Amino acid sequence: MFFALALGSALASTADGAKRPASHAAPTFASAAPAPTTTPTTTTTAAPPTHLSSARATRILLSDPKVVAWLHRYPPNPQTSASYANGNWTVDVFYGPAGEIATGTVNDASGVVSSAWTGPQVAWGMARGGSGAFGGTLINSYWVWLTFCAVFLLGLVDWRRPFSLRTVDLVMLLSFSVSLWFFNRGNIFAAMPLVYPGFVWLIARCLWIARRDRGSRGSVVWPTWVLIVATLCLIGFRVDLNVNHSNVIDVGLSGVIGADRIAHFQSPYGNFPVETGRPPCGPADSSGEIRDHIQTNGRCEAADAQGDTYGPTAYEAYLPGYLGFGWSGLWDSLPAAHATSILWDLLAIAGLWLVGLRFGGPRLGATLAFAWAAWPFTQYASNSNTNDLIQPALLVWAFYFVTSPFKRGAFVAFSAWTKFAPLVLLPLWSGYPEARALRPRLRFVLGFLAGSALVFLILLFDPSPWHAVQAFYRDTFEYQFGRASPFSLWDWRQYHARGLPDLRWVQRVLYGVLVAGTLVLGRWPRQRSPLRLAAYTGVLLVGFETVLTHWSWLYLPWFFPFVAFALLMPARTDSDGPAPVLADPWRTQLRLLRASFSSRRLRLMAFGASSVLFLCAWALLSHGFYAHPAIYDTGIYQGYGAAIRAGKVPYRDFAVEYPPGALAAFVAPTLDGGNYAWLFGWLMAGCGVCCLGFATLARPPGIALPFLALSPLLLGALARTHFDFWPALFVVGALAAFVRDRHRLGWAALAAAIVIKLFAVVLIPLAAIWTLRRRGRAELARGAALLAALVAAVFVPFLVLAPHGLWLSVWGQLSRPLQIETLPGAFFETFGHPAVIGSHGSLNLGGHSWLELVFELTLSLTLFALWIGFARGPAEPARLARYFAACVCAFIILGKVISPQFLIWLVPLVPLTRGRRGIVATALLALALIATQVWFPGRYYPYVYQGQLAWVVFARDLLLVAILAVLALPASSLRPLRSRSSPEIHAAAID
Repeated sequence: MFFALALGSALASTADGAKRPASHAAPTFASAAPAPTTTPTTTTTAAPPTHLSSARATRILLSDPKVVAWLHRYPPNPQTSASYANGNWTVDVFYGPAGEIATGTVNDASGVVSSAWTGPQVAWGMARGGSGAFGGTLINSYWVWLTFCAVFLLGLVDWRRPFSLRTVDLVMLLSFSVSLWFFNRGNIFAAMPLVYPGFVWLIARCLWIARRDRGSRGSVVWPTWVLIVATLCLIGFRVDLNVNHSNVIDVGLSGVIGADRIAHFQSPYGNFPVETGRPPCGPADSSGEIRDHIQTNGRCEAADAQGDTYGPTAYEAYLPGYLGFGWSGLWDSLPAAHATSILWDLLAIAGLWLVGLRFGGPRLGATLAFAWAAWPFTQYASNSNTNDLIQPALLVWAFYFVTSPFKRGAFVAFSAWTKFAPLVLLPLWSGYPEARALRPRLRFVLGFLAGSALVFLILLFDPSPWHAVQAFYRDTFEYQFGRASPFSLWDWRQYHARGLPDLRWVQRVLYGVLVAGTLVLGRWPRQRSPLRLAAYTGVLLVGFETVLTHWSWLYLPWFFPFVAFALLMPARTDSDGPAPVLADPWRTQLRLLRASFSSRRLRLMAFGASSVLFLCAWALLSHGFYAHPAIYDTGIYQGYGAAIRAGKVPYRDFAVEYPPGALAAFVAPTLDGGNYAWLFGWLMAGCGVCCLGFATLARPPGIALPFLALSPLLLGALARTHFDFWPALFVVGALAAFVRDRHRLGWAALAAAIVIKLFAVVLIPLAAIWTLRRRGRAELARGAALLAALVAAVFVPFLVLAPHGLWLSVWGQLSRPLQIETLPGAFFETFGHPAVIGSHGSLNLGGHSWLELVFELTLSLTLFALWIGFARGPAEPARLARYFAACVCAFIILGKVISPQFLIWLVPLVPLTRGRRGIVATALLALALIATQVWFPGRYYPYVYQGQLAWVVFARDLLLVAILAVLALPASSLRPLRSRSSPEIHAAAID
């Protein structure tokens, strides 16, 4: 009984539940009310001083070719109404049972038709076209969309048999692009019929595959690692498109509002912001409508009265994004919606990778993940920032846990209570792998009920849970019953226009077929393999979308994972037997993955995954509290770069604080002529990716690459507003070269680091000891000579042209007093009131010159001790990485300057330390970076002059001392970290 009610409700639902006719339109689009069915008033006009009369304005609009073509479908002499405001006439045209059939504006001064809307365009802003309304203009541009299509075909077509059925399948998956093209141009009556051939083909192909229980001939021709790297590159591109080139339609707004209500322990149903009866509090939009109103909670919020029309999971899924980014109450950029779309997009890709790995091995996993990442419609939904990726992502994870009836049922519940379409899968999925087995079916039902109870707990936030249940049903299922929409073939009868067929009876027949098929699949076929389950799932979901009255291209990702699984699963011969299903997914898949790739390819994939994560984290630095740093150096860098581009000589014609090697990073962003800060930031991002690459070559421990990938979020604005990733790149590059016994490359990289920032000088003794131990005196002499030659090649030209200016630059660094952020400065700020003096371009500790000598002596002794300690031990790569990090850390914490950006130098070095000490040191570094963000840059001057948060700065400095202590401890003082992994895995990790 429950299933029949749920299935009937889901079929009557549009599943998206758009709240108003223009629900998917961007905020700039007008949202007209539904077409009225009452008899309109006769033509009336005001009496302002106008050039046109109401009759003349009406005749002008009625003579517009677009309006004429539409009105030919109706009897002559329709009713009209005209009104004047703000220099324009608005003319409305009516026809009896159809209500308003055309509308438009005529400029009073020129008599030109400014806009003309007919048919569905009258009531539906989203039917008026405009390629930027959904997802922004970039994803809808030809070059981006066709690039996705080309990559999709290039990666998945079996190029050994390019004219096979597999190619037709892929083309049909892309065929929906044609109907979308017409939709973007406002031609609904051409767009909608072009959707259904693709539906019919996919249903037929999935039925054929399910009946045979065998995959299709053909496979991808590319190596698996190529697909993985391509997928990682696509992920980075997708995240950038979402973060920087997308919009949030009202569906995403609804998700954020629902999460806000849940976070405040309030049921979302019946508690969304409304317009009626609430005072306005914001400006009018382009259509003259004020959307922001004071709500009963006293807050100015964007009204979204019907936003509570989705399942509870659709709001709970936005909680991580809401907790991370909050909500201003307005329909602004909504970073929480962007974060949610990206999160579920990545979860879908990860789920498809694991599904493919479990049911077909690494090759199928890479193929499915690539297919999702390259299919343009998944990015279309992501760029629109709707909730349409949540449902398929959860259903993919349900498929991953298919061998556990309880987990499968729970995840189906999570997915079904997002947008209701998976309710049609209950009979099919409850009978896996044996349709007649009662016990697994009961466990599935228990899992579904448990998952449903979990997601519906939010209804208990309402003072009356029964009232909350009623509000849920009223605002979701009941709201959808009998809903009219032009976005399918089934409801065009509402326009009563000649040439538009009434196909409601066909829809009812298809309803019956879908319901009958759903029930039949509950009992037949008796045996269900993963392939058969996926194929029938694709049939039901495509069939569900086929019969919807209100449909959107945003819904296509609902069925894609399962259709892709069915179409892309390679055929197996009879001798192969059925595809194996791994019983222990995690450990077995890990062993399978390691056995499938060489160590070199594993490193390449690790680098690709880390780079994508790094760039995604970097993209977030342009948003939220990262976006507007109070202190940044890019203005100084831009001045240097502009002066050099103007032909001025550094150190002679203008003073430069940094060594000559830094100048390249300042000039490069000026070459494009665009936004300097933006270009400089992404130049540093490129340096960060190169740091990742060199760290990968340095044989990193498991923690290193994930930490580096997430480091932009720990560094904050420091990462993109300072050039310290530039010298860090060469330091870690030198380390990687030395570790791999490429000594001359190591010396060359070290020379490059020195000419950029002088701190790298402290690494020369380590490099000398390493080369001497590993390759002897002759190689050391060649390396030292190479370093000297490269340093001279950079410094000597400026020494000849501007000796005095170059000396002032170097002496300025050597003669600096103790900065206020150093360990003594933070100590005195915490426990006293030190004098602050400004010199050398920074704020420094005054009146304690004796401390400078103490610190210089301490730094010299510490560095000398580290060099001796390294020389007394074996020349091993792990020790070299540790001492590299220790020497740089000593220079930072015991130097006379600790600018916050100096911590960037440690980011690629500390995580390369192996063992327990590496884990501890990396954790301490993460805490130091977080502590730095607490006070810098937003509270820097209150710290300097008022001592605010001085204890945080002091704690940060003590954390750096602790890092130095952990790195400098002799090996005998630490117990060896016992490996918990198998010898094979441990050996692979070391390699």
